[in-house]
Amino acid sequence: MDSRFSRRRFLTVGSAALMSPGLCSAAQAGGVLGQGDFRYRIVPGWGGLGAETPVKNCHGIVCDREGNLILLTDEVRNNFIVYDPSGKLLHKWGSEYPGAHGLSLVTEGGKEMLYFTDLERHMVFRSTPDGEITGEWVWPEQTGKYTKKSEYRPSWTLHRARKRIFSR
Repeated sequence: MDSRFSRRRFLTVGSAALMSPGLCSAAQAGGVLGQGDFRYRIVPGWGGLGAETPVKNCHGIVCDREGNLILLTDEVRNNFIVYDPSGKLLHKWGSEYPGAHGLSLVTEGGKEMLYFTDLERHMVFRSTPDGEITGEWVWPEQTGKYTKKSEYRPSWTLHRARKRIFSR
């Protein structure tokens, strides 16, 4: 069995744990999820959102320098959900990213910035953690790699700190 624990596996196990009362009960009784170096204890009630903050699919999780957890969802009532380290909802933002996917947190000029994609809008975005969009990149038609916009479905971003890849 492969002992590596991928992001996809973490999201699968973590979301199953959050949605399953049985797993939460097991954790309350001292149960632990995971294996090897990737073992986690569920904290019941952590991050409870209720019906007013639905999560359709979580396609990215990052942790900022203050320890806040930022989730990217494709639920347009709250594409971004930000928790403090104790699990309290700090804020949520975004209602225009139906295909939200692929979240990266990078530091540029001493400021934390989020990079994310939208599969349905065929775009890449850069924003501040509180939701100010500071960059948008659309279908790169001029490259000839994609014959039509619908073929361009970026699902992740790669950031190179020493070289500017995009310009606004």
